[in-house]
Amino acid sequence: MAIGETRRNSGIQQRSELSGLLNIDKPSGWTSHDVVAKVRRALRIQKIGHTGTLDPIATGVLLLCVGRATKMARFLVGLEKEYRATIMLGGESDTLDAQGQISLSNESPKVSMAEMRKVCDRFLGTQEQIPPMFSAVKHRGQPLYRLARQGKTVARHPRPVFIRSLEICHIDLPQVILQISCSSGTYIRVLAADIGKELGCGAYLLELKRTRLGPFRDGDALPLARVVELAQLEQLEQFLLPVGQGLITYPRFVVRPREVSRVIHGQPMTREIFREVDIGAKKGDAIRIEDTEGKLLAMAELLVHTDQLTSLTFSDRICRSLQILS
Repeated sequence: MAIGETRRNSGIQQRSELSGLLNIDKPSGWTSHDVVAKVRRALRIQKIGHTGTLDPIATGVLLLCVGRATKMARFLVGLEKEYRATIMLGGESDTLDAQGQISLSNESPKVSMAEMRKVCDRFLGTQEQIPPMFSAVKHRGQPLYRLARQGKTVARHPRPVFIRSLEICHIDLPQVILQISCSSGTYIRVLAADIGKELGCGAYLLELKRTRLGPFRDGDALPLARVVELAQLEQLEQFLLPVGQGLITYPRFVVRPREVSRVIHGQPMTREIFREVDIGAKKGDAIRIEDTEGKLLAMAELLVHTDQLTSLTFSDRICRSLQILS
């Protein structure tokens, strides 16, 4: 199909030439799926997906993959995230946020900065979190939120999460504003409720903004209305970011110019084809493979530690392809 041609698929005309990442500032009240559907219609492209769900109450960075970039979505899902959260002390919610049924305590919470700091420090590092019933986690193939809406509660297994930092930005009781850096899969609603339990007064999430996802920040995010406007003017392409920009935390391997075709055609990748390697990469790591101009070609799994490369012959295979971009 030539560039500029379109075809029908699910009622959406395809514009296959568009590919890249969109950093969108999700508005409150929208689901992540709502945003994807809106952008699909605006761009007339079927192949669009997000890299990590934001609750309807949340705003901030929602990273979308467009066109061929959707092939790399699974490598972007695990990027570290940063949030600015406002929690309300002195109450509890069945959804753990302001959208649920709220039950307030009889007494106003009295918490000092020192007490709050002491409690927050307990949540740093690796933690075990139980997913909330109002979540997209599936139980026997069915999302938990559907069961919760039926008044049902089922046992959920705790999941490991990592909280790198938890800073207290402001206290104006009964509200506390926190800045949180954490691993993918961390539920800030659960964290808010757990902090309330530790304080002994209860708490729920009042407001939430994702301020960062990997290298993508809210200050650079496009408002959804602006994305739609640019799409209608056919000017959005200039705002699409290279997919490799989201993968900069992965070890980087550079292929010699004459060997690029071997990578994009899925042929065995041996030691001799690489011009540069990341000396800190370990066996089993996912690595990004680029050409000498920094263009992403593929993601691959490293089959040996890089400190063992000198003991290999040039014809020994050192990685296997996980996903080719082209």
